[in-house]
Amino acid sequence: MEILIISYYYYPEVNPRSIRWNAIINYFSDHGHNVTIVTVSPDNQYHQESNKNIKIIRVPENWLGRLRRRFGGLNNNRNSEIKRTKLDKLILAPMFRILKSVSKYIYFLTIKNIQWPDHAWAWIYPTKRRISQIIDSEKTFDVLITVSHPFSSHIIGSSIKKKHPEIFWIMDKGDPFSFLVEAPVNNLYLYRRLNQNIESKFLKESDAVVVTTEETKFEYENIFPHARNKIKVIPPLLNPEAVLFKLENKKTGILENHPKDKEFIRLAFVGTLYNKIRNPRKLLKLLSMSSSFINKKIKVDFYGPINDLDTTSFIFPHILIKFHGHVDRKIALNKMWEADVLINIGNTTTFQLPSKLIEYASMSKPILNISSVNRDTSTKFLSSYPLAKNIYIDDLITDDLVKETADYLKNVSIMDLNYNESWLNSYKIENIAKEYESLFI
Repeated sequence: MEILIISYYYYPEVNPRSIRWNAIINYFSDHGHNVTIVTVSPDNQYHQESNKNIKIIRVPENWLGRLRRRFGGLNNNRNSEIKRTKLDKLILAPMFRILKSVSKYIYFLTIKNIQWPDHAWAWIYPTKRRISQIIDSEKTFDVLITVSHPFSSHIIGSSIKKKHPEIFWIMDKGDPFSFLVEAPVNNLYLYRRLNQNIESKFLKESDAVVVTTEETKFEYENIFPHARNKIKVIPPLLNPEAVLFKLENKKTGILENHPKDKEFIRLAFVGTLYNKIRNPRKLLKLLSMSSSFINKKIKVDFYGPINDLDTTSFIFPHILIKFHGHVDRKIALNKMWEADVLINIGNTTTFQLPSKLIEYASMSKPILNISSVNRDTSTKFLSSYPLAKNIYIDDLITDDLVKETADYLKNVSIMDLNYNESWLNSYKIENIAKEYESLFI
């Protein structure tokens, strides 16, 4: 099969979409498919590279998008972050930082309030043009897969499907679009109706739609009943890199022989934080209150982007807290297995499952899950995991919750970390990729 995949995020970017699709694309390539992946360029240049049956085409945004990425402090790509760091060391660094601050302020006042459908809007037209050139001059495709977040990928996919209706179009929706109101990607005051109309239109045009949870499928079927027969649940991926990491460390005995800290209980959160949908305040308050009942100090490390979260407001003197920001994948995996307890903060939505939970479970570590909504998808997932503790916090942290948490943390050192992992098989790459193949083969 000739497969075209459009994803704004891709390797070496580190986020759930890029990790998932890097693994799936490698699997497709190893099993005889020819894959072309079109993604954003980390700089202002077109890039094209080939490896086995995989062609990677990196397309830059238009000039407004490049300014946003350079001066707005809004780019997630590691390569661009490195370039900005080097630029900051030049003689003009102070002037550059002032310009960046002013540009960021202007962006939030103006463009961010009117941009549509999301931050990747400046990538849409250049990518449409490049893909049209490829199809017209080089090759045709059997399958088109557009990946969101961001939704801009589907805008591009719709234009391709309109010109080439014979291509089988799969919309892969890692995050909902029109009904994700807790963390909207655009100005809902201006675009709420447009968001829903466009998503409804694309659901009709596409041949198949993929979501990661049954809860998300239910929401889509409820809002867009005409798409009921198109929607398929393909769960989050257990990253092959995490599987290999654990196997290698098991061979060396590092996982079993890692010395326990006699002074601290080390808790680690790996992932992305947000002010509204994944805020650690309740968690930190609970840990601070629980610390007085534990004979060890509590140390909490956060690895990953903090987005719009104001971490300066977290003042909890009874526990040690550190936000490390973005870290390399290998470092993140190491921090997972070094921790005594892994932390999950459930979303405030009832239909999304943090993809990192699959990796957490594969590490055979105790998992403390904090939820703030009923029907929390993380709680449902972890009900199959014997080393998890699910804590539901509404508005008030009661004495019973504090005692329950303290008892759990005091006992993690004597937990039996050997358990049957066979239930994780459905999340492995072989099964995930085959689920996609079943849609177009």
